[in-house]
Amino acid sequence: MTVTESQDIFIPALCIWREMRGESEEARLGCYWVIQHRVHDMFNRWPKTPYGVVTQAMQFSSFNRTDPNSSLLPKKIIEADWQAWEEISSMCDRPGPDPVNGANAYESMPDGEPRPAWAAQSRMIRQIGKTRFYKL
Repeated sequence: MTVTESQDIFIPALCIWREMRGESEEARLGCYWVIQHRVHDMFNRWPKTPYGVVTQAMQFSSFNRTDPNSSLLPKKIIEADWQAWEEISSMCDRPGPDPVNGANAYESMPDGEPRPAWAAQSRMIRQIGKTRFYKL
């Protein structure tokens, strides 16, 4: 496996782990598919690799320097975190069907918080748990 191939597996899995902790497997799978839909976007709005999509500036908050999640890594000594990490890594190897029907964005703002401008109700595809998935 090349370094690029390793990055394209590790970085999306890390993104899912950081951003979807506490969410269901279906929501985590939705995050995986958002990354994939961006990679394969027919309008070329995002980079063409999973690594590029996840690390693109201001796209996935847990990769923004100012986000408190940006320095988190799964640690084997925290059993629940490590188990979640292993499940996500396995899921990225065998993702299964797309539960978000082509969505290429998501947000999970707490109730009462303003939604991002791009998160129009008309663009929402599905909500899984607290995460809302959109097609932009």
